[in-house]
Amino acid sequence: MDGFSLLNTYLTFFAGILVLSLLFSGCKSREEDPEELILSIPSDPISLDPLFSTDLSSRTLGKFLYPFLFQKVQNDKSNYQLVESFQLVGTGKIRSLKLKLRTYTLSNGEN
Repeated sequence: MDGFSLLNTYLTFFAGILVLSLLFSGCKSREEDPEELILSIPSDPISLDPLFSTDLSSRTLGKFLYPFLFQKVQNDKSNYQLVESFQLVGTGKIRSLKLKLRTYTLSNGEN
């Protein structure tokens, strides 16, 4: 055997191993975790502070990180995440909004 045919044999062998490894690497099924959320955002967020989030990526992440007092959902229904009840008091230029907030238990056990 000359050097070229030996190189060709090795090249064919390693190409076959590469194809088989790529073929079988995608066979393992991944269990989905219902507590896990995977997001695809176009860029890194500028800030995770909702007061300073001015870009799309920051706002997208903020929707999932921070609850809202009020949120409009489909069919013009309101979804109250932090508010148990509310009352708008007053007429004219001065109005007050009285809120009764829900109590939540945090992950460390505090209310």
